[in-house]
Amino acid sequence: MLLLLCLPVTAHPVDPAQTGTLTIECHYGGSPVSGMTLSLYRVASVSPAGEYTLLPAYAGSGAVITGRPDAAGWREAVGHLIRWIGEQGLSPEVTVITAAGGRAVHEPLAAGLYLLTAAPCQKGSYTYTATPALVGLPLEQPGGGWQYTVTAAPKLERTGTYVPPVIIIPDNPAPTPADKLPQTGLLQWPIALLAALGLVLLAVGGALRRRREP
Repeated sequence: MLLLLCLPVTAHPVDPAQTGTLTIECHYGGSPVSGMTLSLYRVASVSPAGEYTLLPAYAGSGAVITGRPDAAGWREAVGHLIRWIGEQGLSPEVTVITAAGGRAVHEPLAAGLYLLTAAPCQKGSYTYTATPALVGLPLEQPGGGWQYTVTAAPKLERTGTYVPPVIIIPDNPAPTPADKLPQTGLLQWPIALLAALGLVLLAVGGALRRRREP
């Protein structure tokens, strides 16, 4: 599960009013997955100290996001949030679809904690799914301060088997070269008639020449 979260610090406070940009990259085996529908649920606000507080719509989910949960704690929070969203019929704040390069960008996006989910994406005989993730905006930088331009890359899974393309051979044979000759639109029978007429005229001409000879 992907967790892009900001941790509490005091030297550089968060500006809760500042918006940011979230880029989502969807790849499997190094290849981009386009046409994937991604949903973002803003489940918590963030304080200047970097602490998260569940929004009222998610307060009854049972998710614990305060303090510094470990990986197991975050996974448990994701499970509670997904269950709660299904029970309450909550709608995402943002829905995006990955483009040809497997990327989707949304801005502006309010600061806070987001649950990222994805609908199954069918590509030929394969189905791609993404593991739900929690994404924090802004993101704490290693040297201090906060990054309001965040990139998330959820883990994708693929099911299905490769089906080779079907090659269809037509029943009709390919045309012979004679069939490909250009058609002029002229009828063929006058040609034979004219040829026969020419032979007759030659014979008549020869007979007349012989009569004239002494």
